[in-house]
Amino acid sequence: ALLKETDTMTVHNPESNMGNAGGCGPVIHMVREGLLMGRGTDGYTNDMLESYKVANILHKHHLSDPTVAWGEIPQMLFENKLLYPGDCKIDDCVDEGGFIDFVIPRIAILGGAMLLMGVLLGLNMLVFKLDAMWVDIVMMVLPVAVFAWYIVVQRKAAKLFW
Repeated sequence: ALLKETDTMTVHNPESNMGNAGGCGPVIHMVREGLLMGRGTDGYTNDMLESYKVANILHKHHLSDPTVAWGEIPQMLFENKLLYPGDCKIDDCVDEGGFIDFVIPRIAILGGAMLLMGVLLGLNMLVFKLDAMWVDIVMMVLPVAVFAWYIVVQRKAAKLFW
């Protein structure tokens, strides 16, 4: 009742929950009660259709009912607007100057910085073999700084586009 009263959005991550032996929550009941629930993976996989399949069979097994989850699981993946809040359409995100144009260069910078860090670490280990404290400091600070910058960029993107 509290989740519905507060319009709380929830995400169902069946493979991750199963991998952690977390059990199966009352997902079908929550969807039927009108809670806004999306499908997720929790990083367990990047294949949402595979996760769709797992969620489908998980709830059939959990509820011992082969007739459940045919409508609720697709609704979580394709109908709920967790990814595109409000009236935002996918076309709004791919238009020139839209969300994708804003985020892609920043993702490239993030990837480039991580690649550079890996190259520097590899060169140090294989060629230079420096055992200096400054090398360790750079290797610890660089990813933290880049990640913090990326979080700021994502927050700015969220404010601009949603």
